[in-house]
Amino acid sequence: MINNILTKIKSSLPFLIVLVVSSLLFLTNLGKNTLADWDEAWYADASRYMFNNQHYLTPVWNNYYFFDKPPLQYWLTQPFLYIFGENEISYRLPSALAAISLSLTTFIWAKSIWGTGTGLAATAILLSFPHFLDRGRSGNFDSLFILLTTFSLYFYNKGKYFRSGIFLGFSWLTKGVFSGFFPLVVAGLFAIYDLFKHKSLRFLKFSFLMLSGALIIYAPWHLIESNRFEELIQKSYFATFDQGEFGDKSWSSIVWRFDLRYLVFLNTFLRWWFPVMILAGLSELLTLNKNLLSNKPVKTKSFVSESLPVITFLVIFLALSAAKEKNDWYIMPVYPFAALLTAGLFQQIFKRKQLLMILIIFSISISNLYLNRRQAFPPNKHLPEKQVALLVKDLTTSNEIILTAEYEFPTLRYYSQREVRTSAPQQNYEGKYWWVWDNADIATALRRGQKIVTIHRPGTEWSIEIWGYHRVKIGEINNRIISRIAPGN
Repeated sequence: MINNILTKIKSSLPFLIVLVVSSLLFLTNLGKNTLADWDEAWYADASRYMFNNQHYLTPVWNNYYFFDKPPLQYWLTQPFLYIFGENEISYRLPSALAAISLSLTTFIWAKSIWGTGTGLAATAILLSFPHFLDRGRSGNFDSLFILLTTFSLYFYNKGKYFRSGIFLGFSWLTKGVFSGFFPLVVAGLFAIYDLFKHKSLRFLKFSFLMLSGALIIYAPWHLIESNRFEELIQKSYFATFDQGEFGDKSWSSIVWRFDLRYLVFLNTFLRWWFPVMILAGLSELLTLNKNLLSNKPVKTKSFVSESLPVITFLVIFLALSAAKEKNDWYIMPVYPFAALLTAGLFQQIFKRKQLLMILIIFSISISNLYLNRRQAFPPNKHLPEKQVALLVKDLTTSNEIILTAEYEFPTLRYYSQREVRTSAPQQNYEGKYWWVWDNADIATALRRGQKIVTIHRPGTEWSIEIWGYHRVKIGEINNRIISRIAPGN
């Protein structure tokens, strides 16, 4: 009996090591930094509104309905707000726990292919990506989204197609259908392989089974909210996708805007691992090409197991490279697959020298993380905005609108707990966001008797005398002047 217990402990030890190390990396000083502009403070404010008003179905931000993202992470934040209160830790815990779970998933996936040693190696590689640690310790949706899409593809690889769809549906409830569509594209490519190489429709049926699981999870919320707020939803992530993220879908436009900018982003985010990942990807592409051209194609199930990481990487990379909007964090879903590809290359090189492989990978990982620690654990650069917001909260009342001259203001909105607008020029969107006020909006609000408090840096104030009003300075902090707009010249 004791031997059985010791055997179980020994077999569980690598998993526990991954759990402890990843927990230390993602949970230590989790609440130290101020909630950051844009997205982190944005989403924290929507979560807080949901918690305080029990408004669980429809997200609200800055006192307006907010359909930038579906509500899953807001829902997951609620129990932490109940347990720990309204603080930075509560908003970041869903993301941090998702990042820890993704580390464990990467270990389990690599272990199932190559064994425990390579599983530990793949996890060490993932945990030494500075950008992964940075985003995993923030209140953004990236970690949860990547975990759910990785779960979806993991279970697809295991032949659990409906379960794969369930997790895909949850990923859609995190960041929307368009962001999480790539697992279905990957499944479709395997269905095409199965059809042309084996004259079979089995994997096409599996793709539909996967889609049905996704719709069961995602469709209820979407149908309810579309029925209630059809125009708002059309103007949020559907319109944003069409206008900003992907753009014109004609072939000429796609070819014209295609570039390799995401290789630059990956070089910045992976650091030392980037050249190794490129070599690993090229090696896998050669193997993939050999399988596709073979007169005796491998069974589709084996082909899925062998090529899923590299095909997933390619689908994400190529789709993003053809998109109009190229934001660096969009590439994050490739991270677990980059770790698998890189660990696989080392496994090929050090087949019979597992200990040496582990020592080399651990050395590179520790060095990569140490040398890029400021990227992985950035300083508290948004503290001045928090201090401004707290002073604004003390100097104003809840019925006053705060008008700032800076475009990035969600941190101000969160900590001041005031309704905020900006007069800064709008960025990267065809149309006009409701939170951007031009001169006409300001004049209309003043005529209606709306009380307005302005925030600007010295020398950047805009004229208000044209409306018969003047500024009364009520405070100054961190090179920001806080003024109340009063009638009279």
